[in-house]
Amino acid sequence: MLWLVLLAYALAAYGGTRSPDAEVTFRVGESLADHGRPDVKDLELWPGFGAATGIDGRRYAIFGPFESVALVPFIAVAGPIADRLPPAVLARVPISHYDTNGLESIFNAAPLAGARSHAVRWLCSPFNVLVGVLAVWGFRRLQRRLCGRSFGADAATALFAFGTLLWPYAGTFLSEPLALACAVFALDLLLPVDGAAARTPRRLAWAGALLGLSVAAHVSQVLFVPFFALYLLLAGAGRPRADRLREAAWWLGGLGVVLALAGAYNAARFGNPFETGRSVDPQAAEMFRYGTFTGPWPGLYGLLLGSAKGLFTWCPAVIAGLLGWRFLHGRQRALSLALAAALIFRLLFLACRSDWHGGYAAGPRYLVTAIPFLLLPVGMLADDLVARGRRRLLAALGAFSALCAVLTLYVSLGDVFRHFQSMMLRFGADVFLDDRLYLDWSLCPLATLYQWPAAPYLPARTGLGVTTLVAVLGLAVVAGFALLYRRALRGGTGAAR
Repeated sequence: MLWLVLLAYALAAYGGTRSPDAEVTFRVGESLADHGRPDVKDLELWPGFGAATGIDGRRYAIFGPFESVALVPFIAVAGPIADRLPPAVLARVPISHYDTNGLESIFNAAPLAGARSHAVRWLCSPFNVLVGVLAVWGFRRLQRRLCGRSFGADAATALFAFGTLLWPYAGTFLSEPLALACAVFALDLLLPVDGAAARTPRRLAWAGALLGLSVAAHVSQVLFVPFFALYLLLAGAGRPRADRLREAAWWLGGLGVVLALAGAYNAARFGNPFETGRSVDPQAAEMFRYGTFTGPWPGLYGLLLGSAKGLFTWCPAVIAGLLGWRFLHGRQRALSLALAAALIFRLLFLACRSDWHGGYAAGPRYLVTAIPFLLLPVGMLADDLVARGRRRLLAALGAFSALCAVLTLYVSLGDVFRHFQSMMLRFGADVFLDDRLYLDWSLCPLATLYQWPAAPYLPARTGLGVTTLVAVLGLAVVAGFALLYRRALRGGTGAAR
């Protein structure tokens, strides 16, 4: 299945940056590769966004450093290749929206400046694909740990890979897929191995370190930290106190090392280990609306049911996870309680933030890293339907999964970033900060994505529109899920563990 994921994610890759956050993160990687320093140049089309002035007078990104560091080897290889590309190839590379005059070139047909830097981003785009595949591999490991090598593990993995927002996000340079992958592997290492109660020190240390790297990729991942610790505590109930303390020490040690390095990075830039740069300049924080606490009701509605950011609107696959949660709770009570608490807390915390929407992106950007945990029970649900011979319900789950995948294919092929930027041109720059853009159903991106040219690099080269591509590729997606579920419907695969 991972080879199919690699192919699908490669087809959906845009080949450049389309978010200002992603552009700033990429520029830090460029600076590290070229100069060995993490300072960053301001965006040409949005000066001041995503960066703050450090104690040495240089400009530094306010975003986590891990993705920038991970991009360095890709940039180091891509730079020399871009220098040798012929003009005919440079003229056809995807335009990164916030690099040089990218948006002006897209919307006003202005001559593109600095095509070489756009080519570097294009050549680095396999990074996104590999991170997406890594996230799916980690999720499959989790499913097999919970369900064994069963049909349910395959069904849940297929739904996660093709029926959730990971697919379109893997076509961007946003840091959510990397943060998600690290968190999934961190949980995988926390689960007991082969029914053993104890976990080895190495697994625990790596589990903590990977969760720390998740935080270093996206600061909002710190919201998961206390609940991973809660799971470790609940899962150890009834065991000797000395063993539980020893496990906690190893896990905290791995986590602490990475967070200490992140703190040292912040202190070197801004003089405070807890300062990411967001509050260095209060005027900039207000101008760019980095986030303040506010009433939760618009955010709750927007994050769950909103037209542009609703989780159930953009990723209905999570419904299957919620329907199967009782199976997770029955088999892994400690894990169920810890994850439920983590997901509810994350939702409430984000809803209380003025930046709950996460800006221009597909669906609820800040909930993307929660999706694999919401889908964990799907494998158990599918295996239960197989074991009880509930063929109609199993067929309904297969049809639902296929529909989710077709919706996700549509989102992956469409260009939600152009939709939001067209809204900015239509209503003015301040619409970026207006909740109505994300709540008004008359402005729902899903209703307009088919009107724009296909966004991914390879499908766009065909010259076919989004509707045609969805019709053709959607048949392949539906056929794939039909083949997967046919085995179980015919009784060829049980729910063996």
